Amino acid sequence: MPPPARLFIRTPVFWAATGGVGLIYLVGALVFAHTGEALNFGWLSRFDFGPSLLLGVAILYGGAWLFWRRSGGQPPQRAGWRGAAYGVLTPLAIIVLVGGYNAADEALRLAPYYGATVAGFCEYFGSECFNYIVKPLAYIMPLGSLVAGPLGWWVGRRAARTAR
Repeated sequence: MPPPARLFIRTPVFWAATGGVGLIYLVGALVFAHTGEALNFGWLSRFDFGPSLLLGVAILYGGAWLFWRRSGGQPPQRAGWRGAAYGVLTPLAIIVLVGGYNAADEALRLAPYYGATVAGFCEYFGSECFNYIVKPLAYIMPLGSLVAGPLGWWVGRRAARTAR
């Protein structure tokens, strides 16, 4: 493993991102639980979430890496606010990019059907963008920001202290 990656794994930024991945998995286990179950830890086997989940995890760790690379040498006050901004912007990027991927995937499934018109395709694609981007922005971002903002602020201050 290259030295920068080894250093990144030892930072609170990496562990906060890893906690975010665990939280995403637990929320999925709660949401996709069968009737009468509290949690369903096998929820990944029920749905075709593989590419979307991998893209989301890559964006989450990519945002953590960018923050870690840019947080060195910042005073703790500025690093805290920068961490809060990255904490809120990273889930926003995840929702937009993963939702865009899912919307395009769903819309392209309609494209090869005989009789599908361009207007019908555009209407279907708009509907899929609403379902995969706008709805998650409305449901996930308000609650996600309540967690990601303060966590990013705390991690930013810790990262600035450990970088000195």
